[in-house]
Amino acid sequence: MDRPHRRLQESEELLNRGLQIIRNVFHQENSREGDFLRSIGKVCIFQGRHIDALIAFEEAENIYRRTARVNTTEMADVLQFGGVLLSQQGQLNIAAAKLEEAVVLRRGIVANGGGACETDNLD
Repeated sequence: MDRPHRRLQESEELLNRGLQIIRNVFHQENSREGDFLRSIGKVCIFQGRHIDALIAFEEAENIYRRTARVNTTEMADVLQFGGVLLSQQGQLNIAAAKLEEAVVLRRGIVANGGGACETDNLD
């Protein structure tokens, strides 16, 4: 295995350990889990593991929705990445819905001055 692939594998291992720490520290679901899953999804994309990436992005999306962290750039990211991966699988209707929601979120974020929207729950 060459150095870049090794580094990606190490990164994923560290992110998974961080995710476990968050789950152990917070005894209820926490939006930070979504942050780790979003990063894991990105690493999976770089490794060419698109199914694993999609699973991570969908899990992050669900966590953000359940923890009221929907009006954020992080949520827009997982929707965008998930939408692109779904479109590559031919699931065009679901992909379009995710991509449209990502665009709406990004427009709202820009309209609110760039950062997280007012309803962002930073825990």
